[in-house]
Amino acid sequence: MRYNLVLTDVQTQTVLAYALSAMTLQLILGFATKLYRGRHGVASFEEATLLAVIALAVVWPSPLCSRSSPHRPIRAWSRSPSPSWP
Repeated sequence: MRYNLVLTDVQTQTVLAYALSAMTLQLILGFATKLYRGRHGVASFEEATLLAVIALAVVWPSPLCSRSSPHRPIRAWSRSPSPSWP
């Protein structure tokens, strides 16, 4: 975990690429399912459900969620191996 919030140029470009692709995919799926064109009533259960499904569809394939990603962040709270007890 980074506490100084200083990113390298490559990390900044990667974050921007992920953000842009997520926004674009969200808009495409939202317009394709007519979410943004009034298919369901405002604040209805159907609208909330569709929005959640689209948000999950956008986030799920992201490398940030992938367990096989080689650039997965290491948890700061992981414990070191405990000493063996005699």
